[in-house]
Amino acid sequence: MPAAEPKRIVYLFGAGATHAELTNLDEDLIPEKVGLLITHVSDRVIEKARRGAQYLKGLETVSATSGSLNIELLISLIENSKLHGWEYKTRHLKSLVREDIKSILTASRMRRFYLHKALLELHENERTKAKESVIGFVSLNYDDVLDQAYEAYCGKPDYCFSLEPGAAAYREGASIRPRDHGLDT
Repeated sequence: MPAAEPKRIVYLFGAGATHAELTNLDEDLIPEKVGLLITHVSDRVIEKARRGAQYLKGLETVSATSGSLNIELLISLIENSKLHGWEYKTRHLKSLVREDIKSILTASRMRRFYLHKALLELHENERTKAKESVIGFVSLNYDDVLDQAYEAYCGKPDYCFSLEPGAAAYREGASIRPRDHGLDT
């Protein structure tokens, strides 16, 4: 009897995958201080933003100014409201989000991450390949974490989105490693 075709797999990574990398490094991690889930980032960023009177002015017309808020939703509300100073407010919030995340995802921390790499290694195992064929990786947050894991294990990522034959770096059923695809690395 012929072997069953491997399941075609696409991995979707969100902030939880990177948060798991952090908690794996430090089991005593205090999420309120260094967590990367949207609630943690939102709380820290909004706390910093509230210190500025120019940021708060007029904000009550589109959102509460206290309590738990989702920073991504808040930025969208402010952008769409076109309230006075909306450009400054959203630029300021985006800058605070970027600074917050960069302060947590330091190079020294990211060098110690290995969960994403372990997933790539798992799919090099012959028994795994017989059951699953990875056809893609999608990252919704903290793309750099997946990019660095892929580059460390497989080589430089190819972001080709072409549907033309021969254009894609990854060939279904092949090894994840770019060198097996005939690519220059």
